[in-house]
Amino acid sequence: MDYEANGTVNEVTWQKASPALSVKDIQSSTAVDLYPNPTQNEINIETSLTNNSSISILDVTGKLVKQTKFTMNKIRISVKDFDNGIYFYNIYDADGNILHSNKFIVAK
Repeated sequence: MDYEANGTVNEVTWQKASPALSVKDIQSSTAVDLYPNPTQNEINIETSLTNNSSISILDVTGKLVKQTKFTMNKIRISVKDFDNGIYFYNIYDADGNILHSNKFIVAK
């Protein structure tokens, strides 16, 4: 968008092609179950992903609060030390590419 200092819009250019990959595509590309959600003490994550995958958990400010590697198709993560709120998680492959992203709630 091109606009003047007073807010007058001179020109708007629209993206003519859709992005190659969206968050929705990432979520649907990998089967991941996270439960219970909301949670109080721990989360369980079951996935078709195997070794060399990792998960990072971020709070709503984007601060990394936990990061761990997958060694099996199921992982249990304690959230006892987490404050109440919404947390986001990303699951990465061995090369650091995001395979799945979503959120969960801690409510004690």
